[in-house]
Amino acid sequence: MIAKRKRSLRGRKQEYNYSPMIWIKDVSGRHQHWGGSFKTKAEAKAEERRLLQERDAGADLVRVKLTVSQVFDQYMAEKRSKVKASTLQRSRELLNLLVPLIGSTQAARLKPADVSGAYNVMLGRLSKRTVRHCHWQLHGALGLAVQWGQLAANVASRVTPPEPDAFEGTALKDGAELAHYLESIRSHPLAGLIITAIDSGAREGELLALRWADLEVEAGLVHIGRSVRRVKGEFFFSEPKTKRSRRTVEVSEPTILVLKVHRQRQLELRLRAGEFWQDNDLVFPTDRGGPQEGTLISRAFSKLAAEAGHEGLRFHDLRHSSLSLLLKSGEPMADVSRRAGHSGIGTTVDTYGHNLGAGGSLAATMGTILGKAVGDPTAWLANG
Repeated sequence: MIAKRKRSLRGRKQEYNYSPMIWIKDVSGRHQHWGGSFKTKAEAKAEERRLLQERDAGADLVRVKLTVSQVFDQYMAEKRSKVKASTLQRSRELLNLLVPLIGSTQAARLKPADVSGAYNVMLGRLSKRTVRHCHWQLHGALGLAVQWGQLAANVASRVTPPEPDAFEGTALKDGAELAHYLESIRSHPLAGLIITAIDSGAREGELLALRWADLEVEAGLVHIGRSVRRVKGEFFFSEPKTKRSRRTVEVSEPTILVLKVHRQRQLELRLRAGEFWQDNDLVFPTDRGGPQEGTLISRAFSKLAAEAGHEGLRFHDLRHSSLSLLLKSGEPMADVSRRAGHSGIGTTVDTYGHNLGAGGSLAATMGTILGKAVGDPTAWLANG
């Protein structure tokens, strides 16, 4: 039903508003539901049809006025018991990027053009990859509202997120640049962590969670099965998101020798710490044996990189450097993808497809690269 109501009297012309009304039935019985006010009867009829479609699809019309921010809040509450703390925090961070742009919009009135416009604004200050991640969080939040009958459709499904560019960051480009960099950081406390990161291609959180029990040093095997992140002052060790992230990586002879020297240094450090040492069996702990915070490592690394003449190099770029160097040396994309722990080879192709070279053992290839870069690995760290 469309109700016609007087709006105002301007001169001799009477103006009206039109309001759609439909009947809904819930636990409290059968009652009227009004769908707002419109300037034309055609607009009111269109809204009436939309409301009827939502009602017949089982939508909760009483909550049709949920804002996008409220949809985000219920999505986060639903995820809280289902994902690890670090994932939950990242999801909230991504959704918060959207809140100033579309958060106050009624979710039922959100249009694809609103979402696309928000993405265009975000692309002025954020990377395409970050905006794409925001899109998938938005899609998940709206999808939950559809599942619960609060929305008739997920408008994010009708918006194409930006395609991230192939990686063109500040990774070390070749063996010569790698050799120069490693020579400049050999005396730094992070040297052992850095060379292991370059060889293994592991993520920062994976490396900081490594235990000596996860290493078969003589065999050159690193078993990656967990990650660590600090959330609200507390460290959380968690399993990888995907099966492929749980993997065994073979590292090269230079890295094995460096790790042996690193182990000896750590034992000396443990003796000096005495009763204050925390026995977590970590390969790269603090000077008292506790887990290191990734953000602090990243800041220290960025400062060190700048001092070494590599302004803008991030810790995560060591992973990019490792995978890019292997591909440029002719190693198969599938093997590099497994080493990286990517969810699928498509991720590796999208990010590193432009680095393909002309191939053998990944550890042997990395051994050749690092062998040229550090010379005598034992002396490289011992004399640093």
